[in-house]
Amino acid sequence: MTQKNVTIGFPLHNATLSGGDWSTARPLDRALSPVLSDPARSAGLATADTQFVATFDSTLPTGCVALCDHNLSLQAQVRVELLNSADGVLADSGWKDAWPEVYGAFSLAWGDPSFMSLRPDARELEQEIGTFVQLFDQNRLASKVRVSIDDTANPDGFVDLGFVAFATANELTVNPQYGATEGFEARSKRQTSAGGVDTYERRNKPRIFQGELIMPRTERRSLVDRMHRELDLDGVFIFVQEPSEALFKPLTQWAARLAELTPSQRAMPDHDRVPIRFKQVL
Repeated sequence: MTQKNVTIGFPLHNATLSGGDWSTARPLDRALSPVLSDPARSAGLATADTQFVATFDSTLPTGCVALCDHNLSLQAQVRVELLNSADGVLADSGWKDAWPEVYGAFSLAWGDPSFMSLRPDARELEQEIGTFVQLFDQNRLASKVRVSIDDTANPDGFVDLGFVAFATANELTVNPQYGATEGFEARSKRQTSAGGVDTYERRNKPRIFQGELIMPRTERRSLVDRMHRELDLDGVFIFVQEPSEALFKPLTQWAARLAELTPSQRAMPDHDRVPIRFKQVL
């Protein structure tokens, strides 16, 4: 992987999915819709059950593949292969952990379940929208993508895929300016009774990323303007905040929407100031 700056998976490619063995009630093609609460579900856990192939309408530049809101276990591994029309392999990710390390060395107290592995504890996965993203070192002109999943010991007894995405990888020329913010947008509701007692209704909360880009005008017009035009507020793309960072990947890469369409400003000759605000798809 050579990407160092923020990378955007856009545009997403139209695809048809085939292969594996999937529940009749939750077929594989459900994973093409970004309605994460309505996932595709495998009929079993054998690797043959959970492998599938995405076939594009045409040959397209592809460098980003994402599995969003999956239920893969801590032992799961994923392999992504970019294929040509004759099923020749153009690029192979090899087997990668579905849940890589998310803690720095010695950042946890001795005895913590994650102290040795630095990977999330199984209990943490219940509160996380798991997103696995494979970025290749460059875009390849691919006709198909083969995704293999090895999670034969998943305690759920099946693999769920909320949304799968295949896209062109666009690394920004320059990262967002210092002062960019990341966090969550609170959605839970609080109500205070006449007696002053607070009651709460817990709701899912999306991650947000907000900042400002100073970018060449040609890049702004060819990427950001196109995103505004084609995505509006409902379209989906893949956001990878720190491609070269080994830690925290499950926390810094997700399916996203534009939270607003903010106009750009002239910053200096041939460069524009571009405010951005991305919101995670739930």
